[in-house]
Amino acid sequence: MNLLNGGKYAQMITDFYWLNTGYTTGLEWIARGRGSWKKLIFPAYCGLLKDDSLGYILFDTGYGPDFRSATRKFPYRLYRWATPVYYDEERDIVSRLRQMGLTPDDVGHVFISHLHADHIGHLKIFTKANYICHSRALDLIRFKPFRQVRNGFLPELLPRFFTDRLIGLNNEDAMHDDILGRTWPLFDGLLEAVELPGHARGQTGLIFGHEGRRIFLVADACWFTSSIVTLNKPHGIVSLIVDDWEAFGDTLTRLHKWRSANPDAVMIPSHCTEHNHSFKID
Repeated sequence: MNLLNGGKYAQMITDFYWLNTGYTTGLEWIARGRGSWKKLIFPAYCGLLKDDSLGYILFDTGYGPDFRSATRKFPYRLYRWATPVYYDEERDIVSRLRQMGLTPDDVGHVFISHLHADHIGHLKIFTKANYICHSRALDLIRFKPFRQVRNGFLPELLPRFFTDRLIGLNNEDAMHDDILGRTWPLFDGLLEAVELPGHARGQTGLIFGHEGRRIFLVADACWFTSSIVTLNKPHGIVSLIVDDWEAFGDTLTRLHKWRSANPDAVMIPSHCTEHNHSFKID
């Protein structure tokens, strides 16, 4: 199959699993832009997709065992202080794969929504996979340490062979959707990558067909499914740590419009506990 080729959703993903690999916590009034001081749990989900001919594709990797070593030194330790991580190796992506009779070597492609630590925490273990992400995300590698921390990036989590196995999504190769903006059809239309700017540099989501409907993994474009309906943004203090606050709001508006145009689609943020569908595995 060609990577950048073909029409939208020409094929259907055979299997889709939504896997919880750990969690962090945050205050409700910050995350929702309203509410109380109670702590909410934000699971780090990743998606496992199977195509009969292409094999297994992983959407993000969740948390992994290298987080503590990656945040041992200053200034990266600031990330650990600001974002408490609850990680259990018995619940990480490798353990989840093992439960299904798989190993990391069975995954041929890892789609990386963005380079935040809770999305690439176990990337090093996938030594035989190709990586797919927006080329703009690579800007973080060139940032100085304090700016990397502000952008939620821990360079130690990237494999040394990362760029050798990278398939970059470049703006010049993108197609244009009237609602979503830049998109990239992947693998003869099996998947569609969608640019979702705002939360993180080079963030992208993924749309695919499964069981007769469309699934849209929207990464961290929002933290709650209900935000797509209500257009509620987090508290303004979050603007201090996102890549582009104005783009964050624009992306949320585009997702709202897309949902209105596609009411039967399932839209899933990476940390949301609100959704209730048959793909979720706790």
